Amino acid sequence: MECVINWLVDQNEIVDFFNSKGGDFNSKVKENIKTSSVIDIKGFDIDKSKNIVNDLSGWLYSIRCSVVHSKKSRKGKVTAIFKPYSDKSENIMVSIPIVKWLSIICISKDSKISDE
Repeated sequence: MECVINWLVDQNEIVDFFNSKGGDFNSKVKENIKTSSVIDIKGFDIDKSKNIVNDLSGWLYSIRCSVVHSKKSRKGKVTAIFKPYSDKSENIMVSIPIVKWLSIICISKDSKISDE
């Protein structure tokens, strides 16, 4: 995830994106995400990040894993999960604008490479 995000954007572009979304969005992203398990996903605070690309990719990867892997535990440890169609599954909606933004950039860059 980190390699892909690093290929797509740099930290200044990420900061610009978050600034364009406004304070309400940034406040929501900073909040921990309640999951269907007892483990929450720590919020992403761009203002406190020392390595924005790394921290953003880690946050998105945590969300991804909690959606894709629906086991209550992995290797004996309780993990964050989202049960499909549960009320908690709505909590990941805050990540959708970020994923959409990165996806559009990825499709555009990929098509330019394919054309070369």
